[in-house]
Amino acid sequence: MIKPRGQRKGYFLIDTFLFLLLAVNFFTLPGAYAEFSINAIPVDGSSSIRFPRVQSEPVNVEVRLRINSDQNKRYELRQKLLGDFRNDQGDILGRNAVSFYALSGSNTRGTLYQTTPAQLDSFDRVLYASSPQGDGDTFVVVYQINPSDIDASGNFFSKIFYTLTPVEGSVSEQNAFLNCYISVERKVNFTINTSSHSAHTLRFNSRSGGSDGSIEIKSDKDLGQQFQITQQINEPFHNEKGEIFPLEKIYFSATSQKGESLISAPNALSQKPTQLYMSGRRGEADDIVINYHIDKETIKDLPGGNFKARLTYIIESQGAVIKQFPAELQFELAPIFDIEVSPQVGSGLFFQNIQPGVAVEKEVAVNIKSNLRRPYAVIQKIVSPLANEKGDIISLDSFKIKGESVKDMPGQVSITQLDTVRLGDTTVFISDPEGSPSNFILRYRIEAPRNVKAGDYFAKISYALVEK
Repeated sequence: MIKPRGQRKGYFLIDTFLFLLLAVNFFTLPGAYAEFSINAIPVDGSSSIRFPRVQSEPVNVEVRLRINSDQNKRYELRQKLLGDFRNDQGDILGRNAVSFYALSGSNTRGTLYQTTPAQLDSFDRVLYASSPQGDGDTFVVVYQINPSDIDASGNFFSKIFYTLTPVEGSVSEQNAFLNCYISVERKVNFTINTSSHSAHTLRFNSRSGGSDGSIEIKSDKDLGQQFQITQQINEPFHNEKGEIFPLEKIYFSATSQKGESLISAPNALSQKPTQLYMSGRRGEADDIVINYHIDKETIKDLPGGNFKARLTYIIESQGAVIKQFPAELQFELAPIFDIEVSPQVGSGLFFQNIQPGVAVEKEVAVNIKSNLRRPYAVIQKIVSPLANEKGDIISLDSFKIKGESVKDMPGQVSITQLDTVRLGDTTVFISDPEGSPSNFILRYRIEAPRNVKAGDYFAKISYALVEK
């Protein structure tokens, strides 16, 4: 049915009014399609902050913060850290390790705050305040790590939280956050030195004052994680002839200032790897000294010569070797080839108060010290017969000698039965083939004739130790 022209015009006016009313309401609803947001994007384009591996130099990461707003109202942007940076062991990164600042000149409209480096922490800090018109803006925040303020190592994690807050108007605050990852590798300088003033060689010897020595291992700063030091013998002591010096003749112990010395009492060296030291949980800088000592009384029968042993000090942390120090122990066992007699005969044998027809005996103990491992002989040398101070002589036929071995001593005496003493050289003892140290007894007997003149008599006698 066709409505009259006047009625159709009325309907048209109503429709137009309703359309305009809806359009006005749509464009004036508070917050409808409002633009008020914050985006935080690292300058490298990644979705999180990942610092380059931290070693000895400061490292920086830049983040671009983009604020979108069409509210024509003032606002501000705040920042805080959501919890401490922690690694897998629960260690906390140094409180002053991470700092930040807003990069001056990187914005275009509002006002930047925190333009000088400040500590990144859990306090709400204003980074930016908008212009009075509430314009959107973009600026850059620089995050920096200073290794000198780090006292731990490992992989650390936390979150940086950004809050966009209206100062005027009724829109809700907006939030954004960035995951932040820090990988710290502490560059600790370990050094080694010896009491011989050589970096890797410790020299000591069997002479007086030379039987002790030490090796020192130092770290110049905290590693940030626990570490241990192990001693490993790679090659035992041997001399130029291939002869072995027993490891167990050398004792060692360790001392330190901060960590735990695991060998605090002297232990004999062993081919088995030995853990010397364990640091504190953070691997604090320390000074570790390994002391070595030789008991000279236990090495008298060992072969002489220059002995060398090679070893390694292994520094490990969390199952990984972080440093190895090769070292060499050099021990000089001075050659010994000596003869001692008791009582000391000086330049000869002295017999007191010889009486006619009376037999007199004198005993001389002979002690041989040798570590040459070569056979030897003891030679008796008599250069004058028995005589008193007036020159009266007792015939050598009346002067007898006999050698006696000492129980369990190696070698053999050459004169086992009482025999006449002869002028010149006489072999009185022969060592075993190994030239082992030994001792024996020489017994001298004067069977004074009846016509001898009473008094004190002297025979010029000496003893020589010779290699065969």
